[in-house]
Amino acid sequence: GIGMEQDPLTGLRVCLVFPNVALERTAALQQNVHALGAIQPLSLLYVAGILEEAGAHVSVIDATARGLSPKETSSLIKAFRPDVVGWTLATLDFAFSLDWIRTIRQYIDVPVLVGGIHLSSYPLETLTHTAIDWGVVRDAELTVVDLLCAWRRGDDLGEVAGIVYRKEGIPTLTASRSTWMEVDKTALPARHLVHDCDYRSILAQREGFTAIMSGWGCPFSCSFCVLPAVPVRLRTPRVVADEMEYCLDTLGIEEFDFFDPSFCLGHKRVRDLCSEFRSRGLHKRTVWSARARADQVTLELLQDMASAGCVRICLGLESGNIEILKGAEKLQGGLDRMRQAVDWGRQAGLEVMAFFTIGHKGETTETIEQTRSFILSLDLDFIQVAPIFMLPGSSIHEDYVERTGDDFWRRNTLEPQPL
Repeated sequence: GIGMEQDPLTGLRVCLVFPNVALERTAALQQNVHALGAIQPLSLLYVAGILEEAGAHVSVIDATARGLSPKETSSLIKAFRPDVVGWTLATLDFAFSLDWIRTIRQYIDVPVLVGGIHLSSYPLETLTHTAIDWGVVRDAELTVVDLLCAWRRGDDLGEVAGIVYRKEGIPTLTASRSTWMEVDKTALPARHLVHDCDYRSILAQREGFTAIMSGWGCPFSCSFCVLPAVPVRLRTPRVVADEMEYCLDTLGIEEFDFFDPSFCLGHKRVRDLCSEFRSRGLHKRTVWSARARADQVTLELLQDMASAGCVRICLGLESGNIEILKGAEKLQGGLDRMRQAVDWGRQAGLEVMAFFTIGHKGETTETIEQTRSFILSLDLDFIQVAPIFMLPGSSIHEDYVERTGDDFWRRNTLEPQPL
């Protein structure tokens, strides 16, 4: 197949764009990005790394991090002279991203490729918009090189698995891909392409900061989450440490935030990661943080993480009401276990952050008050409280569509209204 060819995309110029989500929203959101800091668009950077590995010449424009308008962005794209422009689509920002795509296409009319989690739910609906030529459904990492090779050779795109395209003007899905990317063999995110951006997090302790993945997917099925569709694939400790070392030595990045939904899956693996970090001296040169479930941590495990450079554990506690937790399928051993996890984090010398969500099924002012007093009773450094969204792919969204017959996100993809 295609993969056998050496550098099959040599000479192809691809520009990947992350639109500036804060721009047309409220001033509050702009301040938010400014205060909380912008974080590298890892999914785009993974695609960029894979395209570079295949020989393509890639540019990544992170308009959020650089505070760019569509006009400023289009002149950067123009200067790069791409053959293809790629975008990642999020359901919440769909209308807004589509605006950017249309605007920029007026300035530079080359084929447009989109990917992102939105495509897994609404591939055909997305392609009803003629400013978009092709969509990559699910893991772009596997598909994007195949698609661009086929296009360059003038082959029938219908033969490329895992995409949506227009066949005689009609949005058409090809056969789905049965495989997922091999996480140890995938090219690293091309952070060098956005190294001039100011990436930071309000929580960060060091100057150079990046998000990083040690694994994908999650075996749990919280009702408000879109991840249950993604199989668990964990990278080997050696590969993770290699990436950290590369970031340190070539990019001067000293702080890592593991974006794995559940870092503490399998204690043996966490211990192996920690001993790999220690044996390479990474614990002396870097600091890192991770997300975990309260029922996945023990005092010993957190102490082991702390000795390997971990400075912060982020726990998804969600609510202070037991019925809400049950309904959300995130009981995590109940309130006592959650409280215990926070205390263990403290004893291990870590900063402890907790995430809470509001607006679950059955939520009342009373249950919100219970959550509030639960938060106040815990010894936390940081909290984040967010409303839940019924996003496509989550079981609360499926229930709602079943109950009402109305799929809001589908409608909003066909006729986008800014939210």
